[in-house]
Amino acid sequence: MDANKLQEIREKLNRMIENGSDADVILQVSIELDELIENYMEARNTQKNCENKTNNSEKM
Repeated sequence: MDANKLQEIREKLNRMIENGSDADVILQVSIELDELIENYMEARNTQKNCENKTNNSEKM
């Protein structure tokens, strides 16, 4: 999942809110978006940690 896909989903959610979509559907999409953001951030942090370990190993 990349940042562009997250942005697309966020925009879709905003349109749903603006168009007065069913509150239960909005809530479900919002929860799914939160989970995707959490997974994205965890993956990004894991990648940064691996890069930092590699950089630290190269300095030794």
